[in-house]
Amino acid sequence: MRIAFVFQVRFVDSVSGSSVIVPSLVQDFRLSEETLDAYLDADIADAGVVGGEVSLKQTATGQPLIEVAYWHPGKPGDRLVHGLRAYTVSQLEDGIGEGGFEFAFAGQRLLVMADTEDAGIVDVKHDGRVVPEPSRIAMAARDGDLPRLMVELEAAPRTIDRLHQGCTALHLAILYGHAEAIPLLVAAGANPNVVDFLGNTPLEACAFSNRLDDEKSRDIAQILLAAGANPFHRAPDGESARSYAESRQKRLLASIL
Repeated sequence: MRIAFVFQVRFVDSVSGSSVIVPSLVQDFRLSEETLDAYLDADIADAGVVGGEVSLKQTATGQPLIEVAYWHPGKPGDRLVHGLRAYTVSQLEDGIGEGGFEFAFAGQRLLVMADTEDAGIVDVKHDGRVVPEPSRIAMAARDGDLPRLMVELEAAPRTIDRLHQGCTALHLAILYGHAEAIPLLVAAGANPNVVDFLGNTPLEACAFSNRLDDEKSRDIAQILLAAGANPFHRAPDGESARSYAESRQKRLLASIL
């Protein structure tokens, strides 16, 4: 099911800060390549919501609107829609939409601002898109629930590398500090080189994780390296697991990379 929230918009000149009237649009535009599902609250993500595409759309009369579209495996309940609407508004005000979205029109650099005072019109419909159920392996790894993790690994081993909240089960176990989950995931065939929504590998997550001290980060990295993790991978910003470890004073981790 497709769940879309629609908001009125205003356009602001990025130089003068003054409001601008934009004529009717001739086509739709994606305002951000980034989607919002990686930042969803756990209860919403665990319900199976994905997507969060932010677009500038036009009505039949050409009136511009901001639409934020998500997808869900089934028909969402009122509580889920309410929570998703509140999350979307917060993202448009203080998250991805803070300060507006850049938009070029007729030689002008404009900012597109969503009017969130009205909570947003919701449109729920079936559009034919098949949405898989959320990864229970990733959820169990994130929560550090080892008995449940073992059950889920046995039940659906092929989904072990499926992203949830933008991360694999390996990423989530590392970021949430559940070191005991790592050997279980690796033994079940988790790929240590899959990147998350930011383009980072589990090795790089070892350096990032504030839930793991230097020694535990090193121990996990040794398991990942033995499983074939690539220590030379470069993140989108050009950094590596080693350079991240050095910048975060994780000397034991850096020494094995």
